[in-house]
Amino acid sequence: YKEKRKYPGIKTKYILFLTGTPILNRPIEAYYLLNVLDPQRFNNFYHFTRRYGGWKGDAPRNLKELHERTKDVVIRRLRKNVMAELPGKQRNDLYIRMDKDERSAYDDLLNELFRGWRFQGKATVSTMPKIQGFLTEMKLPRVQEIIDEYLDNDRSILIFSVYIDPLKKLKEKYGDQAELFYGATSAIERRAIIKRLREGKSKVGLFGLAAGGMAVDGLQYIMDTVIFLNQDWVPGVHEQAEDRTDRIGQTEKVQVFYMLCENTIDEDMRILLAEKQKVIDTVADGELISLARSKSTFKAFVRRLSLQMGEDFTS
Repeated sequence: YKEKRKYPGIKTKYILFLTGTPILNRPIEAYYLLNVLDPQRFNNFYHFTRRYGGWKGDAPRNLKELHERTKDVVIRRLRKNVMAELPGKQRNDLYIRMDKDERSAYDDLLNELFRGWRFQGKATVSTMPKIQGFLTEMKLPRVQEIIDEYLDNDRSILIFSVYIDPLKKLKEKYGDQAELFYGATSAIERRAIIKRLREGKSKVGLFGLAAGGMAVDGLQYIMDTVIFLNQDWVPGVHEQAEDRTDRIGQTEKVQVFYMLCENTIDEDMRILLAEKQKVIDTVADGELISLARSKSTFKAFVRRLSLQMGEDFTS
């Protein structure tokens, strides 16, 4: 779609879009591709939004119908069918237990978060980084133990984080053994980082999720373990990041670890992101899902916390 806007004069008889993730978060995100493929049928953005779900947190709906309407313009090939030679991947939840003082500090931050929501009169995603950053800090000792174990065994490992500060701390600790790859990394340096990792000159990939979660190839030849220090609000982002190692050239089963602080909002996010993934799978496979559990991830997250606290933060 962006290319069409950029080069409006290009005309062609046939159009073929190739994409690994056509829908990152909501069915509405597929509209522009469908509009180019069949502008007569998918010609009204407003109607599509009203029919299948909008941008502002309202639930996806009529997904079975959307699947039926798109069957003749969408061909999906599952990785397991076209890449049968891949060993596959296994997702694991790695729990971190906080001590008494850490738990107390977390509770204080959670209460501070709720006070902020009360003061604002609503919950906003912009208030989340402080408490999420704290939980990420709680995971650093454990992830360092894992990194040390991999280095002792001359193995490479890939670490993802939404936030860059924890990655910078790990880079400072591991020096030339680690590579920091994030938004501020130039295109030239990005290529150099991948080259050094592939050649074994460094063993630890410290990747920002936004910058390193897609359009990166070559890591599958030297890595089969991926760790997420924290989670984004969009499930498709994680799947794309996992597949930096689960792709053609991989010879081992990829192990993916999601680090979660026990009995915290980490677990709530993990549950809700798994539910949101069902929305994506439904559009692709036509399976019916519970629409009540398919709202925008953050809105559903706030509702979940509201039920736990017995206080409504959803307004």
